[in-house]
Amino acid sequence: MRRYPRTIPTVLTPELLMRALWLYCDVAYFRVSVPNKVIDKTCFRLKSNINGLLQSRKIIEKCELDEVTKIEKYWIRMGNDFYPHMKICISMLPDRGKNGGSSPIFSVDTHDQHVLSVLPSDSNDWRAFYGIHKQNMKLKHNIEKRWKREGVPTEKWLLAGEKISDMPKKENYLPRHVLIADDEQHIRLVMKEILLLFNCDTYEATDGQEALDLAWEYKDSIAFALFDIMMPSVTGLTVVETLKRKNRLTFPYIFLSGMPRRQADPRNEHEFISKPFTKWLLIEKIKKIINKLNDDQTVV
Repeated sequence: MRRYPRTIPTVLTPELLMRALWLYCDVAYFRVSVPNKVIDKTCFRLKSNINGLLQSRKIIEKCELDEVTKIEKYWIRMGNDFYPHMKICISMLPDRGKNGGSSPIFSVDTHDQHVLSVLPSDSNDWRAFYGIHKQNMKLKHNIEKRWKREGVPTEKWLLAGEKISDMPKKENYLPRHVLIADDEQHIRLVMKEILLLFNCDTYEATDGQEALDLAWEYKDSIAFALFDIMMPSVTGLTVVETLKRKNRLTFPYIFLSGMPRRQADPRNEHEFISKPFTKWLLIEKIKKIINKLNDDQTVV
């Protein structure tokens, strides 16, 4: 029985990149042969310079630097048996250690959220494409699970591998409820784990409509909210717009999304966290909100 590697790779190397690409292909293409254009992206020498590979248009489709988190992201278009646009996303997380540099985190970008966001949610096209989205999400889970097992660093592995002693100690914050809305269970679990450090209870929603219902029912006890932008039935943006329109948005909120910020929040008018995120970034955002709430409560 294969055991998980004991250490998480902290440096992106050609070997690690090739391993991630081939494991992706092994899971994503289980019905048909891997297309030649995808195979071509894996045909590089293991002695290649990694910076050169990240700048190669043959491999990298696009790259982006998040100005807020300073996380560099690289996308490699790989596709799968039934959807050609799924990508590998490599997030280079700034290292907090003395050596500086960046640590790689691999994730799968299904690249189908924008289609769902523009189609009317009550249309046949939306329902048909949502079926593809569900298949893509299942593949995403299986690929990232395989990566974790084979020693490719993923967000789940990073969070699972960190020590409890690294987490901040509980502060004397007043108990409060937080609304968390995300269709990915592991993201909700991470958020709940972090919120418990601040003595926060949670209301959980798995889609936008459920988030609306909870926000409506418990508006007087919700201190703040964490909304995924792309969710089934109703998006996080629509949740906020609906609550604002009905004068029911009585709490601050943070958006989370795997989409680039300029696409998810083009006006840069919301608190925003890009996925995959480190727990430290989420902790800092939550501390900022809770400190402000505590300060507001001390004002007479």
